[in-house]
Amino acid sequence: MVDVSVQTSTPSQLQTDLDIGTSMTSNSHLQMPVISAQPSDTAFISSPKKDQGTLDASIASPPPNPDKTDSDSSYVPSNEAHESNQSTSQDSQHITRETKDHCFRELLEGTFYKSCHQTSWDSQPLVNSKPGSNVMVATAIILSGETFSRISHFADILYLKFIGHTQYYSIQKDIDIPAIDHYYSLQRDVSRQQIQGKQLLLGGDGRCDSPGYSASGNINYVNGSLVKISYVCPACEFSFKWFSQPFVGGKPAGNLSMSSAILLSGSIPSKVLRMYNFMNISCVSMSTYMNHQKFFIFPAIGHVWFNYQQDYVHDVIQSGRSVVLGGDGRCDTPGHCAKYGSYNMIDLDEGTVADIQLVQSNEVPNSHHMEKAGLERSIEFFRHHNIPIKTIITDGHKMIAKWIREQMTETTHHLDVWHVAKG
Repeated sequence: MVDVSVQTSTPSQLQTDLDIGTSMTSNSHLQMPVISAQPSDTAFISSPKKDQGTLDASIASPPPNPDKTDSDSSYVPSNEAHESNQSTSQDSQHITRETKDHCFRELLEGTFYKSCHQTSWDSQPLVNSKPGSNVMVATAIILSGETFSRISHFADILYLKFIGHTQYYSIQKDIDIPAIDHYYSLQRDVSRQQIQGKQLLLGGDGRCDSPGYSASGNINYVNGSLVKISYVCPACEFSFKWFSQPFVGGKPAGNLSMSSAILLSGSIPSKVLRMYNFMNISCVSMSTYMNHQKFFIFPAIGHVWFNYQQDYVHDVIQSGRSVVLGGDGRCDTPGHCAKYGSYNMIDLDEGTVADIQLVQSNEVPNSHHMEKAGLERSIEFFRHHNIPIKTIITDGHKMIAKWIREQMTETTHHLDVWHVAKG
């Protein structure tokens, strides 16, 4: 049970409080009333540990002094009541202070909202009518080489707000890709100007017969990885041209090596060439790579493969053995819409690839018959060179099993264990 004691104020004291409140609301700025050192004439909660006598003493109020005027008639508690107020002030100090702070805060908030205009605030600037941070996120995804689906899924797991795929592709198309192309075109032009304007002092073959003179050369031609330097002696006008690499069929050998490395490593040429451009390394263009692939690399690969097969056939015929073959087909795309299919035949005794046949879908009734057609062509290759086939191992293709049973009566047919286990 909590005892509550209420102290009353005289009419003049109440009028004084009203005058202070009126002066605060009439001013344009906040004014805090001066708090007197005397005990405040407000309600307070007394400590429940005090006895009833102390509470009765705190309730008693002395009569007003007739010698004082009405303006000075403020209540002054007796000594006993003053001591009671001091004993309870420690218990009620935090309550009265919180009440005053709360009232002041409400007054301050009300005055602030009345005096301020309503405004809006954006967390980030706009770039081409798109949020700047969204543009930065999309740019970071592109330059990092990551996929948008992975990053978006990562953000969803962490419950982070993220851009949508429509906005990502819009930023990629309208802002990022044009900006990247423009930046690297500027970088390439600057690097080219620096290379063309660079002076080189050449010795050795660059020295003419004039003693004390050296030819000053200029790098005036760059073709992929090829650099051409031409220089003239200032004394005798001796001129000379120097190339950084030899030529093969009129093509720079370094450019052919670069295109061959991209193709034979199985890399995607567009990504490799883009990597060279990012590093400001001079390289071949996509059209040059395609020309090298068509007119140089593919014919060279075919020539090497033909020589390899001839050596294999010669070794098998010289040994007089019957071969054990394992064959399987592979299409360029899964499903029923494949256009190309390759059938590989491996000599299991030697562990080498013996034959590869490429079949196009328009050469057979449909894509299901490409594997069977590849097997027929490969078997014809061994029969043409009079190489006996002792055993052949394939997958569980029913058309292949039927054809081997009917056309290869002297050959043992086994199914591959991996295909059987796979079902």
